[in-house]
Amino acid sequence: MLLFSSSQVSVASALSGLQLASHAPLDAAQRVGRRKCSRCGASRMFYCYSCCALVGCVNPQRRDATR
Repeated sequence: MLLFSSSQVSVASALSGLQLASHAPLDAAQRVGRRKCSRCGASRMFYCYSCCALVGCVNPQRRDATR
């Protein structure tokens, strides 16, 4: 009896190296509420879809990449 199709196995192997990050930065941003985007000034919660920028979240691993 075959339990997994070949497409399911390839998807599982493609996702095997992924790791979940902490939700703490998103939880903190949600507690603060909506903020103004630093680029365009629009009121956003997590992400400014006009500027493609994070709003209210600071990712310490990527801090240097945004400068």
